[in-house]
Amino acid sequence: MVLQNCNIYPQLLMPNQFNTITAQGRTDPNQNTGISIHKCAIKPASDLASSIGKTKTESDGNFALDTLYYAKYDNKGPGSNTASRVQWGSYHRDISESEADGFTVSKFIDGEC
Repeated sequence: MVLQNCNIYPQLLMPNQFNTITAQGRTDPNQNTGISIHKCAIKPASDLASSIGKTKTESDGNFALDTLYYAKYDNKGPGSNTASRVQWGSYHRDISESEADGFTVSKFIDGEC
């Protein structure tokens, strides 16, 4: 899935809700699937703490941490500082333009790498 040129507005819909922007929850580590957020702004309501995080299912264990790939490229605006982000081996701070190119629509969806 590619979310491109959009605003993402997480909202508190239920009391005590925790909000996660991405959590794919795939069941097979060989699935060739993912989510690319390209040229979007994530703007949570002021009373809501949101995160881009891993799925939390009963059978996950470290499966999600072992198979995910989170990367940041050309982050801008409030909240874009990556210095205090998670230290997962699968989280990549400030990837290069050529690395980010693999997540553009044609290459990510059609596999034109």
